[in-house]
Amino acid sequence: MSSVISGCDFVAGWGSGICGLVVGHPFDTVKVWKQTLPENSSATRVMLTLLKHEGVRGFYKGMMFPLLTAGALNSLYFGVYGNMMRELHLLRGVTPATCWDDAPYRNWHWDVFFSGCTGGLASVFVSCPVELVKTQLQTQTSEPNLVTKRFHQYHGPWDCLMEQYRYSGIRGCYRGFVPMLWREVPASGIHMLVYEHFQYTHGQERFSVTNKPDVFVYLMGGALAGVISWSVVVPLDVVKTRIQADSKSDPKYKNMLDCIIKSYKHDGITVFFRGYGVVALRALPVNAVTFVGYEFLISFCS
Repeated sequence: MSSVISGCDFVAGWGSGICGLVVGHPFDTVKVWKQTLPENSSATRVMLTLLKHEGVRGFYKGMMFPLLTAGALNSLYFGVYGNMMRELHLLRGVTPATCWDDAPYRNWHWDVFFSGCTGGLASVFVSCPVELVKTQLQTQTSEPNLVTKRFHQYHGPWDCLMEQYRYSGIRGCYRGFVPMLWREVPASGIHMLVYEHFQYTHGQERFSVTNKPDVFVYLMGGALAGVISWSVVVPLDVVKTRIQADSKSDPKYKNMLDCIIKSYKHDGITVFFRGYGVVALRALPVNAVTFVGYEFLISFCS
């Protein structure tokens, strides 16, 4: 990315991840409820139901564990991305300081996409248990079985994680890993490709020593990258959410394919696009803030 110092990618990713989480978690809670409620409800109805049963605090349920790990996850994602791009530059004999001055080198789109996919692949091994705990806590309500069939009330993220481990071992902590893998890898590649292309076409050449930061371009590029990358993987996100919100002791879904088949039979094809509006709305501020934070933090670090 903007710095040749690999550690800067990790530091900037850490800070930007926390910024994005604080902005986006209430949207994420509404999205999870929409995707797991038995009937298809509007976002407004979901918010009113959430307020009725959980109050304002309900929008921030499950936030603690992601808050503690968001920095590490984004740090890992951006760090792997930045280092992979540098390795590909070395492999192609491209000089980081000059490769964007006139025109992007040949195959740069593929390098960005591949590096983004690699960052997504690396982060999913950490993010899966975090997403599982977050989803379990977000769908845990004061009224039993309002969202999902649940026989155990968790007392916090650690209790939730330990319960998953006690019941099924390490495998239980990675429930929903397969759909997460299918979601994260391509979405991460598309995410970085859209962002980098937008930056280049609007005068923000990557690695250029004469580059002048433009907050508006960072905001627009991040928002666009978030909306497009999430739009592609919403069906996989629905499947992932339903599996991770399921009861560990009496699961409704056996695996990813079983979840797809049962969801389709019960709710039709539209079930796989539940929460899209909330996903898109959430992606706009979250990714805009994340990339602005990333670019400014990495500029201080470099």
